Parts: sequence; structure tokens; C-alpha cells
Amino acid sequence: MNSNHTEITQRTIAKVEASGSPYFIRDSNLASFAIKVTAKGKATFIVEIRVKGKTSAVRYPIGNVEDFTVKDARDEAHLIIANAKQGYDPRYTREDKNLRAQSLRHNLEVYLKNKKIRKSTATTYRNQCTNAFEDWYRLPVDAITRELIENRKSELNNRFSDNYTNSCFRTLKTILETSDLPFNPVKKAFKKWGWSLQSTPTIKDQYLMPDKIRLLFRGYAESLKQDTREIYAPTDIDKDENHSVYLGEKPLPNIFAATVYLLLIGGRKQDAVNLEWNQIDFASKRITYPPSSRKENRPHLVPITGMLEDIIKRLPKYPDRPELVFGMSGEMFRTRYEKDIQSLIGYSSKCLRKAFAEHAGLQGFDDKAIGKSLNHSHATKGNVTTQHYYSCALVGTRFLNAMYFDLQQWFMHYILGGDLEEISESFAEQVIAIENATPLLLYPTFFKMLASDEYKLF
Repeated sequence: MNSNHTEITQRTIAKVEASGSPYFIRDSNLASFAIKVTAKGKATFIVEIRVKGKTSAVRYPIGNVEDFTVKDARDEAHLIIANAKQGYDPRYTREDKNLRAQSLRHNLEVYLKNKKIRKSTATTYRNQCTNAFEDWYRLPVDAITRELIENRKSELNNRFSDNYTNSCFRTLKTILETSDLPFNPVKKAFKKWGWSLQSTPTIKDQYLMPDKIRLLFRGYAESLKQDTREIYAPTDIDKDENHSVYLGEKPLPNIFAATVYLLLIGGRKQDAVNLEWNQIDFASKRITYPPSSRKENRPHLVPITGMLEDIIKRLPKYPDRPELVFGMSGEMFRTRYEKDIQSLIGYSSKCLRKAFAEHAGLQGFDDKAIGKSLNHSHATKGNVTTQHYYSCALVGTRFLNAMYFDLQQWFMHYILGGDLEEISESFAEQVIAIENATPLLLYPTFFKMLASDEYKLF
């Protein structure tokens, strides 16, 4: 392992990076105090000391550099060194610190480890804590006071929606419940001011009517005209006084494409955010969601039907996140949805799943059929013996193909000006009219299926 000697400071930690092999940064001021950096860049404060009466040295971890300041880690190292000189081995004599004296980040990771929650939920909790409380990560949790909570809530209400702010505080409250504090400062602050930690109840009719669906598809069509931005590289001023060189266009993640995709499959936002290209098989026309990616913790097959194929195949690879189909983090999806979609239709992304279910019901599908399309357990599970022999995968895919295409025909009906009335034969003639050039160009696979009569509704 490589090593170098320097004074360990916060700047030293900021420069730590993965090198492909582990290495040490040893402090030039305090012998035995060091930082161990793994091949992947994880850094830990350590002490290397020979215990009195022992022949070999002991390497003892103090803690992650994210959980300790340099001063605190160095003070801890002094204590360990002093005890070692008295013959006390830190591996066996040091008592674990009370959780209340540990940092918020430490308590977060302990909570996630002990609860063994799903990976996607853990990611959500980490994102919420980073967005709302990142500057508290190094604070011991017993330093998080009711006053800090009150001030932070006021700040977050100016940055985020009330529901998202409350969700962040619910996560913080849950973490602090397991940290051995005498009382939970989140509960205290919210009780004092009469605030509610609950999100605003979902309105039962929070689904999209035809006019809102029409706006979504119109927004998607418009977004295709502006889903890139020009990229320039800075350079010296030339004789024409140009400051940069044009490098081409960079594709921008398209929130309208992600939103329409979720509407077409009845999906949750993570079904778009976490979707990777390796889950898509155009040959078999299937998208496979593994159990770990789903809230219900069950695998889900989505057939690539009609408009879905047209939308997905039009998406570029995004250089910043080449593995992701829609190229967005959860936070990017949230901010862009609030800015571009929620301001247009007036509802959160939950309405997309409800709209799918409501319009499927309008098509005559019963609650069990809709439950299957949404991968609900009550609709997909039979008795134990049936579950052992029969997965419903083949029948389910065929069934979803038909349901998806039925819904897409209704959505096309809305796109072209229709409403909740029955689709007439005269309307079918309008659909295939040559003057409807934009839908024909945007959804060629859909119109090819429409012409085949296989799933035809018109």
C-alpha cells in the first residue's frame, strides 16, 4: 500500500479520491494518526499504535471522515495512544459511544443498516436528508435542538413543497427515535407550533380528465423541439474576439417523455427515474422491473406496446447518466415535474397512476384486471399451490398488451380533440386522415398496430 506524510486537515480530506488501490495518508504532526483510503475512495480515520506489553502494532479505526471533524478525530487518537501506552488495547477496552453523541450521518447509516429496508427506500431517505439536512451531517444528534428544527422548517418551506418538507422531517424524526435521545426534537417543535407531520391527504378525484391528458401529450410534442442545448468549450480570444468553440448539441433529459411514459404504464415516478437500458429488450418487446426496484417488491413485466416503443426509441443516451433511460435523478425529476408538469396540470405525479386506473375502468376493465396491470398483490397472487406453478407471466403480458393499446387509443382520441364520449366510426376516419401529420410522425408504431386489427378498438 502507498502512503505519504502530511499535516491532515479538512483540505486533505477534500482531496481524497479513489486511486484503484488502497493507500494511507499519515499525519506529520501526530505519529500513529492517519487516514486509510480504500481503492474506491472511502476514507477512515485510524490509529496505528503498539500497545504496551505487545510485540505487534494495532491498527484501530476511529471512524469515517464524514462522521468526524479532524480535531475530534485527532483528540480521539490522542486518547487511544495514551491508553495504549498504559497497556490498554483499544480493540477490547473502548466502549461504544452512545448514539446520541454520534453524528446525524452515523445515526442515519445505523438506522438503515439495522432496519434492513429496501434499497430504493434507503436511497429516498438519504436523498431527503441530503436535501434538507446536509449541513447537520457532522452534528452530534444531541445538538439538534427544537430551535434548529423550527428555523429549518421555515427555510425548507421556501425551497420545497409542504408535502416534501413534511416528508423530510418524518424521516428525520424516525432516525432520531432510534438515537437514544431523551426526547425527539422534531416532535417537540411540531407539537409546540401545532404543525402536522402528515402530508396533505390525496384528493380522491385526483386523476386527469381528457383536457389535461391532451395538454400532456401536446407538451411532449413541443418538448421534442427543444430537448438539446448547445455546448461550447472556453478558449483564448482569437482575432475575431470569439471566447469559445462550438462543440455541438447535448441532449437534455425530457420530463414530458418521462411523464407520458408513466401515464401509459400506470407507473410511479421511480419506474421512470430508475429505469436502465439493460432492463429493456426490444427484441422481445419487454421491460423487466426486478423486485428490488418496485415498492411492492415483486417483479413486473411491461410490454413495449405502441406509443411506448415510439417514445423510448426516440430517447437519446444522456452523457451524464448513460445507463438511465430518462437520464434523471430523483431530485431532477421532482424539480422539473413541479416546474413544467405540475404547473400545467395541477397535480403531483401520483395522478398519473390514478389516471391510468380510472381510464382503464372507463374501458370496462374490472378492479382485478386493473390491479394486475398495476402489479397489486391482491390481483396477482392466488393460493400457495397456484403461486408455485403459475406465474401468469405469459398471459399477463398478452393481457397488458391489449389493455395498454386500448388506453392508447383513448388517449389518441383525446389528443385529436375527443372527450369521454364513445369513439365513433367517423372518428376512426379522422384518426387516419392525412392532415393529422404530427400524431402519425410521433407514434408510427401505434398507427401500425392500429392498422393491423390485432388489438383494434376503433
